[in-house]
Amino acid sequence: MVLSVCVCQSRVLIAEQTERDIDVTRSQYIPVAVNTQILFFCVSDLSNIDPMYQYSLEWFITIFLSGIAHADMSGTCSFSSLI
Repeated sequence: MVLSVCVCQSRVLIAEQTERDIDVTRSQYIPVAVNTQILFFCVSDLSNIDPMYQYSLEWFITIFLSGIAHADMSGTCSFSSLI
């Protein structure tokens, strides 16, 4: 019984640490997500200026992924170089 309680407490501690790690990693993506949404809606609103400027989501994703592929690699997990 005591061993079972210790195992459960150990698993709870591991789950809590994993949750904290996921939250830290998720928070690193927030600046990139904010800038990406601003860029996407600016590009999508260009069609209001002139219908010639109509772009699809597929076009935007291709441009975005191309930018990531051609960006300099960083030695850390920081996304500030993409912003």
